[in-house]
Amino acid sequence: MRKLGSQSMNGILIGCLNRKFMINLLRVYIFFMMSMVFSCNAGANYHNAHSPYLVQVVATVAADEMIHRFYELAKESGIEKPLLYQWENHHILYGTKAESERFYKNCLEAYPLYDVQLLEAPFYTFDRKRCQDKESIAVKEYDHVLLSANLVKDSTLQQEYLDYHTQQFEQWPEVSQGFCKAMFQQVLLYRAGRQLFLVISIPKGADFESLDKKTVENNSRGEEWNKLMAKYQEGLPGTSEGEVWVFFNLNK
Repeated sequence: MRKLGSQSMNGILIGCLNRKFMINLLRVYIFFMMSMVFSCNAGANYHNAHSPYLVQVVATVAADEMIHRFYELAKESGIEKPLLYQWENHHILYGTKAESERFYKNCLEAYPLYDVQLLEAPFYTFDRKRCQDKESIAVKEYDHVLLSANLVKDSTLQQEYLDYHTQQFEQWPEVSQGFCKAMFQQVLLYRAGRQLFLVISIPKGADFESLDKKTVENNSRGEEWNKLMAKYQEGLPGTSEGEVWVFFNLNK
């Protein structure tokens, strides 16, 4: 058997060291990537935990009677200052994750014959982080404007509508620029079946109609977007002919 010289031994030793180094480096890389995954998941959970939730109850009783009971049920759910909105027989709670989940559970028990829905996460979100002037115009107190409409029944058109909103920031940046100009603090879109729920948060005490006009002021692409979206939307049952988006009133 041939003896290995010192040079050969050194080569083997270096080779072993290189393999050990690469193995350790691979372990560090795997650990780093796993940490990034867990970090991203934690960030997603944080966002979900702090995003507003909606609870809708579609009643079959008189609105006045339902409003009073709705408020009582919110109090029983531990919500001290509930934000309750109403249009016709549609009643909505706007709240945090924890209080909305409690309220939803209590509504299921209180209204077994009504349509009760929990809307957990918007499929579209705009906030002032997308605005260059966010620091100077962001506010601490909001008023929330709630609107609702239906998507058309055609499932292909429904998917087109969702796809447009997925691509909006990249392909239609003028829309969010209009939101920035109008001082919108956030714009959220939720969906339950065909029903759309739009939440627009504006500075407290501001006039929504005046601000809304600014979204398309000198903004032809913003106007084009609105016209394009119109073909995907229709009014809720009970709306008048040609009426699409309806405003929910805040019950005080």
